[in-house]
Amino acid sequence: MAAEQLGKLRSLRRRWGSNRLSAEVLKPKPAAAAHRSGKQMTLEISWRLGATALLLFGMAGCAKPAPAVDVAKETAAINAEIAAVNAAAKARDPAKLVAFDADDVVAYDVGLAPVKSKAEDLAANKEFFKDPAANFSLTVDRTVIGQSGDIAYQTGSYVQDGTDPATHKVEHGVGNWIGTYRKVADGSWQITAFAQAPATVPPAKP
Repeated sequence: MAAEQLGKLRSLRRRWGSNRLSAEVLKPKPAAAAHRSGKQMTLEISWRLGATALLLFGMAGCAKPAPAVDVAKETAAINAEIAAVNAAAKARDPAKLVAFDADDVVAYDVGLAPVKSKAEDLAANKEFFKDPAANFSLTVDRTVIGQSGDIAYQTGSYVQDGTDPATHKVEHGVGNWIGTYRKVADGSWQITAFAQAPATVPPAKP
């Protein structure tokens, strides 16, 4: 009987020891042994973020600033185009007159249908110069160049001659105009919009 109890006791010890060994093997290792501590991770992330910020700051510091716009140069370039427009009007050359138009130019004049393209502007000027007395000239009063250097506008006055179809007399008109411009890839300026109005609005026809 004593021998039988001793055998059971040894069997229990072997099983308990085996379970304890399995538990030790399966027991997860402390975080400090398996991985870096949370504090170490935080420090490393902070260091990397700091290094990235310094790198980006350094790159920004090395970037070249946008070149300053030469307002006088761009103003002179647009004024040269206005001079060319006046010369084309004097020569009664509609093709040269619209040479500086953008393809999608829009133009407005009192009593006339709006112009909505370069092709329409060419057609309108061809019709205008069918009148032997037709002529006009622009004078620039103000030029403003945008900070980006690729947009601008001008204001000014104009004189215009034309034959009144009712009286068949040549009339001399004066008025004001405004034009907007866009700088294109080749460095030239295109007229994107133009509007003019007589200084005195003519009376409505009966």
